[in-house]
Amino acid sequence: MTLEQKGYRVVGVSSGEAALREFQQCPLAFDAVISDLSMPFMSGLQLAAELRELSRDIPIILTSGYFDPDDQITAQKLGVRATLAKPVNPKELLAVLGEILHERTAHRKTRSA
Repeated sequence: MTLEQKGYRVVGVSSGEAALREFQQCPLAFDAVISDLSMPFMSGLQLAAELRELSRDIPIILTSGYFDPDDQITAQKLGVRATLAKPVNPKELLAVLGEILHERTAHRKTRSA
C-alpha cells in the first residue's frame, strides 16, 4: 500500500514461481523487483538468480526477518541491490527504491548518449 500511495504500480504475487511467471510475461513492464527471502516453492535468492538470467539490469531488493551471512554473500553475488530487514520501514523502502531507480535511469541515459 505504501508504494501504491506514492504512485508506484505494484504487482503482488504469493510465491517466487508466480513472480517469475509475471516477469517472464513482460519483463519490460518492471522497473524493480522486491521479494522476500523466504517464499513458497522458490526462495528469494532462487528468484534473483532466475531473474538475472532474464535481465542483467533489473534491480532486486530482498527483505527478510533474518539474513544469514551466507545469504548476504549470495545476494551480493547475484547483484541484489539491497537487503532490508523486516519489519521493513516504509520510509527506508521508499528511499532505497527511489535511489535504485534514480541510478538505473541515470545509467540508461549514460548508455544511450
